[in-house]
Amino acid sequence: MTRKSTRRVAAMASGLLLVSAATLVTVGTASATVPAGSGSDVCVPSDAWTEIIPAQGEPMIVVENPNYVPEEPGWWTTEEVTVPAYQKYEWQGHGRPDGGPGQGSRYWVAVGSPVTESPGVQTDTVVSTGKGYVYWKSTTTIDYIEVYHEGHPAEGEPTMEIPNPDYIPEQVIEHPAVVCPETPEPSKKPAPDKGDVIVDVDVEATAEANATVIEQVAPQAKAPAASAPSTSSTSTSSTSTVHVNG
Repeated sequence: MTRKSTRRVAAMASGLLLVSAATLVTVGTASATVPAGSGSDVCVPSDAWTEIIPAQGEPMIVVENPNYVPEEPGWWTTEEVTVPAYQKYEWQGHGRPDGGPGQGSRYWVAVGSPVTESPGVQTDTVVSTGKGYVYWKSTTTIDYIEVYHEGHPAEGEPTMEIPNPDYIPEQVIEHPAVVCPETPEPSKKPAPDKGDVIVDVDVEATAEANATVIEQVAPQAKAPAASAPSTSSTSTSSTSTVHVNG
């Protein structure tokens, strides 16, 4: 194998090793756990939506009416009253009396209890009955009468409806859409000018480094190892100049 071929093989091996290493690094990075809080500033787009919070309670409640007057039927009572009355006295003495009872004469005797009906004769004076003398004295007495008390119908309603002070009406909240700003594309670096690039390659050092990397990466990649080209025909020169066409 010529020295030029050896240089190409070494360069290709280096490239493959670099690609394999980059692949392993990429896989390890993709499977890594995202640190907590790293997405706190991430913009998540969403459509506009309406949130409806149901009402709590009833808008009106029923309470007792403080101005309500219940119905009261009529009723009877027995009451004590003082009414005019007449007390009858009879003369038990001799001759015509000079005056009525209470004037110092002990011959006037009360007959029965006072009556409220008129006696039909002159009162508070001595009256001759033809058989004797009587005296109807005006007085008062206690009587008991039945008194009827008028009732009254109900006034108003027992209950009334008022606004509920604890009522919370339904709430409608409009949530606007979330529009995330467009992410600018990364700027592209200008391509290098085309031309020949001179690279100095230490063939022996490169071959040794490549062999070491292959031993470390090959078990992880679990891929059949490619047969390395023989370097026995490589020149003993340690440094070469390679021309790479751009």
